[in-house]
Amino acid sequence: MFDWRVYRAAAIPFVLALVVAAFSFGDLPPPETTTLAPDAFDGSQAFSLLGGLAATYPERRPGSPGDEALARMAADTFRASTFEVQVRRFRARTIDGRREIETVIGTRPGVATDQIVLLAHRDAAARGSAAELSGTAALLELAHVLAGRVTQHTVTLVSTSGGSGGDAGAVDYATRVTGGPVDAVIVLGDLASVRRRPPVVVSWSERPGTGPPRLARTLDAAVSTEVGRPAGETGSGGQLLRLAVPFTYGEQGALLAHGLPAVLLQASGERGPSPGARIDQLTLQSFGRAALRAVNAIDTGPAIGYRSDRDVILGKRRFPGWAVRLLLGTLLLGPLLVAIDAFARARRRREPMGPGLRWAATEAVPFVLTAAFVAGAGRLGLLGPAPGGPALPRALPVNGLVLGAATVVFAIGWLIRPMLWRRQGIADVAATARAPATGPVVLLGMCVLALIVWVVNPYAALLVIPALHVWLIPLAPELRVRRWLALTLALAGAIPLVLVAVGYLAALGVNPLQEIWMALLAVAGGHVGPLAALMWSLLLGGGVAVLALSARRAQSAPGEPPEVTVRGPVSYAGPGSLGGTESALRR
Repeated sequence: MFDWRVYRAAAIPFVLALVVAAFSFGDLPPPETTTLAPDAFDGSQAFSLLGGLAATYPERRPGSPGDEALARMAADTFRASTFEVQVRRFRARTIDGRREIETVIGTRPGVATDQIVLLAHRDAAARGSAAELSGTAALLELAHVLAGRVTQHTVTLVSTSGGSGGDAGAVDYATRVTGGPVDAVIVLGDLASVRRRPPVVVSWSERPGTGPPRLARTLDAAVSTEVGRPAGETGSGGQLLRLAVPFTYGEQGALLAHGLPAVLLQASGERGPSPGARIDQLTLQSFGRAALRAVNAIDTGPAIGYRSDRDVILGKRRFPGWAVRLLLGTLLLGPLLVAIDAFARARRRREPMGPGLRWAATEAVPFVLTAAFVAGAGRLGLLGPAPGGPALPRALPVNGLVLGAATVVFAIGWLIRPMLWRRQGIADVAATARAPATGPVVLLGMCVLALIVWVVNPYAALLVIPALHVWLIPLAPELRVRRWLALTLALAGAIPLVLVAVGYLAALGVNPLQEIWMALLAVAGGHVGPLAALMWSLLLGGGVAVLALSARRAQSAPGEPPEVTVRGPVSYAGPGSLGGTESALRR
């Protein structure tokens, strides 16, 4: 039923798109630099301040007395440094549930109203956490340094809470920015850890895309100059991972998702420091001066500008996001056109397609039920604290009871499938799976879902499109393949998802159980929206349907006789089999 000529013809647009993409590489924007030395940042004074803050405010859970006392201290420091201070109190979801927290904003006008923002969170999940507090110490030291300067940009210093999980303070600031337009935001994370983990400049967003390359390269250049070693970079595989499944732990992710050009500077990399990480004065001095050098460069350079950047960086060149969309769109054409053609053939032959479609859709029920349960329980607070943004397991440890409840819901959804099949009039599941129209219908449904994903985020479609090509063989009604080959091809379609899971295990330093827990928290806290959860539930259900269909079709294949398409040994080939015998009868 599949017309493989259609599949071959669909390769022509891909070849043309490949030629166009080959000429689409562009140069990276140069970093902003400055000749002004950042020696005004006093590392010894900042390190002494850090030790005093860690001793005075060891308990800094979001909204706790220690967190609030440190907020007042930050406000007093900003005022003493001639910054105009604004304090905003609001309720937000944190690692301790809904709490009232404070954001302290200090503003010092410049020649222009365009703002350079320095932001650091002061809260921490664990007691002490001196390394996590080093960003605040650097922020307060920078307030003293910038107090006596005349700058081209307005300088804004922001001390937030909620950065230990959920980024509530950063989100609130991004949605309520006052003053002039924001040209750049530098998030000061851990600047004092002895152990460094590249890349130390992070510009990943919580939505598809990254921060402005010019801003990131400016920080890279500042780090190389002051720290004495490159900031580090993410390979092409890691970039595809972050663009396909956006997830980042850092306040720059929330700021970028809300339209602000932001980048994180953190010695311990994206995942941040452990609560007991050792700190070093020289490290704090070098990273603090790198931040100041970047501020000086941005202040005297042209506007950074911001748009959601989806380009892939390959060495010193950039591969544009539109070219990626074009290539993946043409790759989707093959399975899509084959599915449409097979669907039309089944309609002309009056093959029943409804039962196969309903059967395949039922396979998604366990995933949909689990996602709905987790999202609903998260909104009602039944799962405990569920921040609105990402949170690492060290801030919110794995809750075995919640994981068990989600597993039970999934099991219930799995067990009720036979009942749903009977209610839909599907008495013989094996016969439905073997029906000629089932394979084309399942393929068409998966192609439509992949097309929707491609429109929203082409990089996410990269997780689905390879499976569609591989699944053409087990889904083709006319092909006869062995059971092991059909199952192998069906399982091979899940390889991109496995690579994503393994990639995040390595990037965030978590184990598989913690990764599942983080995914549940993302759904419960709303970081993964209802439509996205539904879409991926349907795709996972479709994958299960392909696996089941492959096993059942391969199981029945050896016993079925081949279809007779030409005359030969299988059929009668004697006189008259080819017709035209009337002349022999004429007398």
